[in-house]
Amino acid sequence: MPSEMRRAGAVVLVWGSASAGCTPSYIAPQYASYSGCPEEKIDVEEMDIGEKYRASGCGNTVTFHCVNMERCVSPEIIVARRHAKQFSCSPQDAAVESLGGDGYIAIGCGQRMTYQCFPDPRHAMRCFAETAEVESRR
Repeated sequence: MPSEMRRAGAVVLVWGSASAGCTPSYIAPQYASYSGCPEEKIDVEEMDIGEKYRASGCGNTVTFHCVNMERCVSPEIIVARRHAKQFSCSPQDAAVESLGGDGYIAIGCGQRMTYQCFPDPRHAMRCFAETAEVESRR
């Protein structure tokens, strides 16, 4: 069954196994809402690694993971929102980078914090702040 691939505002049909909850037509608006980047400037591409997509535009890139073939979430966006809520600022003020594996670092809002993200059947993915003791071992 064909799925969609969005490139600079154009939609192209490609063959793949993307689920209804994890398609470029779902990802682009989610990324736009998070980043403030207009949808027509967002590129979404399927990655070679499992059910993952890369969304990029306006100078930033995040990864979306399909969970249980129905939900599509971005650990970077979850971490940015959690960091912003914890330190009372906007998610756009938190720069998030992958540390590899399940680890992410958020810098912004006058703070620096590392997070671990794990699949969770009820919430698709959960991200937890690491303690200072765990962070100091990195």
